[in-house]
Amino acid sequence: SMNNIWLCAGGDGWRLRPDGNMHISLYALGQDYANPSDRPWHAVRTQITEITTENRGFYSVVKFGKNVFHGCTELQFFNMTFENDNSAPHYKTDEVHDYAFYGCSKLTRLGTIIPYCSKIGTHAFENCQHLGDVLLPYVSEIGESAFANSKLGSIIFGSNIQSIGNNAFANATLGETIRVASLPPTTATNAFSGATATTTNLKVPISFYDAYAGTLPWSTFTIKKIVDFPVNNGSGVAFTLTSDGILLIRSNVINFASEEDQPWYLYREFIKKVEFAENVTQIGNNAFAFEDEGESQIKEVEIPATVETIGENAFKNNDQIEVVEAEGVKNIGDQAFENCSSLEKVKFGKDVQSLGNKVFNQCGLVDVMAVKAAVPPTVTAQTFQGLGIVSSNAPAKVKAKAAALRAPNATAATGQKATTLEVPDDYLAKYLAAQYWNLFSFEFIGEHGGIVRSGQYYDGVWVIYEDGTLIASSETSTGNIDGFYNQPGVKRVELMGGATELNWGGFGPADLPNLEEVVLSPALHKLGDEVFQNSTKLKSINLENVDSIGQRAFKGCTSLTSVNLPAVKYIANSAFENCTSLASATVSGESFKMDYQVFKGCTSLKSIDLSGMSYLSTPTSAFSGCTALRHVRMDGTASAVSTSMFNGCSALTTVELGSDCRNVYATAFANTSLNRIYSASPTPAT
Repeated sequence: SMNNIWLCAGGDGWRLRPDGNMHISLYALGQDYANPSDRPWHAVRTQITEITTENRGFYSVVKFGKNVFHGCTELQFFNMTFENDNSAPHYKTDEVHDYAFYGCSKLTRLGTIIPYCSKIGTHAFENCQHLGDVLLPYVSEIGESAFANSKLGSIIFGSNIQSIGNNAFANATLGETIRVASLPPTTATNAFSGATATTTNLKVPISFYDAYAGTLPWSTFTIKKIVDFPVNNGSGVAFTLTSDGILLIRSNVINFASEEDQPWYLYREFIKKVEFAENVTQIGNNAFAFEDEGESQIKEVEIPATVETIGENAFKNNDQIEVVEAEGVKNIGDQAFENCSSLEKVKFGKDVQSLGNKVFNQCGLVDVMAVKAAVPPTVTAQTFQGLGIVSSNAPAKVKAKAAALRAPNATAATGQKATTLEVPDDYLAKYLAAQYWNLFSFEFIGEHGGIVRSGQYYDGVWVIYEDGTLIASSETSTGNIDGFYNQPGVKRVELMGGATELNWGGFGPADLPNLEEVVLSPALHKLGDEVFQNSTKLKSINLENVDSIGQRAFKGCTSLTSVNLPAVKYIANSAFENCTSLASATVSGESFKMDYQVFKGCTSLKSIDLSGMSYLSTPTSAFSGCTALRHVRMDGTASAVSTSMFNGCSALTTVELGSDCRNVYATAFANTSLNRIYSASPTPAT
C-alpha cells in the first residue's frame, strides 16, 4: 500500500508520506532550531502539506519550537490526532516559539494549533495569508511581528492577555471583529501599524469601554461594547436587562443626582424598552435620563398604574419614545419628559395632581394630551413651556414630521395650541377656565360637538356645545351660576361637580328661551328661588335627589309634564305654580313641609299622592285651581287640610284622609265636586 511508503524518515521522530502528510512526534515538534536549515526536514519543507502528531499519551503538553515549520509554504493543515491512540486525547499548546510558522502562506485552521496557547513568539505567524479567525483565549503574551503581513479573520483575545509587542499585527489584513475580554493589555503603539482596519470593530466589555477609548492603538478602532446577558443587579434598584433590550425594573427607582448614577448607566445604549413590576410606586429623579439627545435607544415605556410619582428629569432626552401612559401617577417633577422630541401622545389618569416646570419642554410632536382628573392638576406658568416646539437638536425625522404637521414653532407662546387636550365632558368646563390649561386646543372634544362659548361664574365654569348642551360645573357647596346671556341655542343643561345647592342664575327665558331639559348632578340637593321660573319650554328635570325646592323655582314652566320628589323635605311657595302641562306629581318623602300655592293653577294635574307626609304646614291654596284634579290621597299622618288647599279643583270627587287628621280649614274643598271622603281617624276632624 502506498500509505505504508515513506518519502522520508528521520530517526529523530518524523516521517513524510508521498501525499505530503508529515507525522511528527511531540519531542521533535518542540525542538528549537537556531536556523531553519538546522531542521532535519528542511530540504523537503515545500512538500509538507499536512502535519499529524504521533503520541500515545492521553494528556500532552504541546510546544512548537523555534523555526519548526519556518518556510513550509505548502503547509495547510495541522491535525492534533494523536495517531495510535484510540481514546479522545486532551492536549495543551503551551507556547508557539519564534518563527515557528513564519511564511506558511497556505496555513489555515489555526484553532487546532493554539487552543490553549499561553505565549506566541516573535514572527511566529508572519506572512501567513490564510489564517482566518484567530482564537486566543489563554494567550498572555504576543511577540513582535507575530502576525505581521498576515491575512486574518476575527481576533478573539481572552481575559489573560497582558502584552502585545511591536508590529505584532503590522500590515495585516484584519477581519470584522477584534474582541478583548480584559482591560487594555500593554500594547505597542505600532502593534497594528499599517493594518487594514477600516471595517474592523473592536468589541470590549462595557465596563472597559472608556479605558480602550482613551488608549492607543485601541482608540483608532471603532469600539463597540459587549454585554453578557442577562444583566442582573440588586444594589439600590433591582433590575434585569435581557439580550433583546428589555429593562425590567423590579423595585422602586430612587433619586439619582445625575445620569451617571443610574445602575444601568453602562448599559444605556442596549436598552430598547423599559418595563416595571407591579410593586413599583416611584420613578425617581434622573431615573432614565440621558445627557444629550440622540443617545437613547428606548422606544417603549410601560408605566403601571401603581406608579404614583415621576421625578425630575426622569425621562429627559429620551427622543424615541412616542407614547406615555401613566394611569396612576399623582405628581410629576420638573422637566420629566424634556426633549422627548418623538412624543406624540400623553395619557394621565384620574389621580394626577401636579405637574412641575417644563415637563414637556421641546416636545414638538405632542398632538394629544389626555387627562382624566376631575380637578385640573396644579401647574405653573412654566409647566407647558416649550410644548409644541421642536428642538434644534431633535433628530432629523422628528423635524421632518413636525414640518409636515405644522410649523416647528407653535402659534401660542407656550406652544400649547399645537396640542389637543382631552378630558371627560363632565370636567371640560373646569379646564377651559383653569389658568394655563385654557391655552390648549379643545376642538372636536366629546359627544356634544365643538365648543360655541365658555366662561366662568362665581365659583365655577360653563361651556356651551354645538348640539345645544350647556355644561356647568362647580365644586363648592353653593352654585351661583351666572355669566352667560341670551343663548337661544341652548336646549339642554347639565350641572356637574360637587356643589350641593343651585341658586339663581341665567336659566330664565331671557337667557335660555329654548331650554327643554335639565340634568342635575347627584350631589345637588337644594334648588334656590326662581331658578327655572317661566322656562316655558322646559319638559324634563331629574329631582330624585332634591330635598329642598325654593319659592317660584318652576313657576310658569308650562311644558313640564311630570315631577318625582321621593326625597323632598321642603317645597317653598309657588314652586310649581301655573305649570299647566304638569299631569303627574309624586311626593313620597316623609316629614316634609309644603308652603302655600305650591301647585296652584296646575290645570293638567289629575291626581296627587300625599300619603307619605307626616307633617304638613300652611299649604294654603297649595292645589287651588287644579281643575283636572280628581283624586287626592292624604291617608298618612298629615294633621290638617289647610285653608283653600283644594279650592277651585272643580273635578275633585274623592279625598282620603289619614288617622291623624284633626283639622279641615275654611274653604279647603270649596268649589269642588267632592262626593266621597274617606277618613281613618277615630275622631272626626274639626
